[in-house]
Amino acid sequence: GCKLIVVNCAIRNVGSGDCAVDDLGSGGQRLVGWLGRVQILLDDGGVALFALDHGFDTDHVCISQAHGAIVGAAMLLVDALSDPAITRTLNAQGWSALLSMARAEQLIGTLAARLISEPLPPEIAEILAEARINADYQRRSALWEADCARRALAGYGGKVVLLKGTAYVAAGLKAGEGRHIGDLDILVARQDLPQVEAALLAAGWEWVKPDPYDDFYYRQWMHELPPLIHRE
Repeated sequence: GCKLIVVNCAIRNVGSGDCAVDDLGSGGQRLVGWLGRVQILLDDGGVALFALDHGFDTDHVCISQAHGAIVGAAMLLVDALSDPAITRTLNAQGWSALLSMARAEQLIGTLAARLISEPLPPEIAEILAEARINADYQRRSALWEADCARRALAGYGGKVVLLKGTAYVAAGLKAGEGRHIGDLDILVARQDLPQVEAALLAAGWEWVKPDPYDDFYYRQWMHELPPLIHRE
């Protein structure tokens, strides 16, 4: 058998030969959940780690078991989002796997929206109710920021297109229900970037990280402005 103690948490096709194996130390690691028989931990840097440590001899467990548990939880999340009724048969271990994966993929709000009409165990209902509250806060914050941008660009004569999550919630689309929204993305004509940039800075936006290298990288290679944050 192949030795497994801790492996990185990426969902990808990996074999035992190309997955890093490390020692499971006590420093800074904390248990945050389970995916089946696989323990999920976070290290000091917030990196997700997995350890098969549930009454098993970790010296004789193959990495395929950890990989299989991760993929299994991912497929469970896909199934629950497409057919919420399948969650009616989940046991405690299944719920743990589902919620852990939904949080990891920032889909816990979407899952909560999809399961709103399903009969749920009280503990799960409480977790998902909190997720819906958080998603609604993100929705309102996103729309507020979009309105701030609209007012800042009132004197701009070009076309402004909302993108991604904020666009979904502004249009009232189902894709926006419970969606995690981390920022505001807008599209304008490339030649108008200097005008739009100046208008946003004048209206209270500031650079998240005013670093010359990042500034050059975003403008030259990503064809966009570096991230901005509103001072309010």
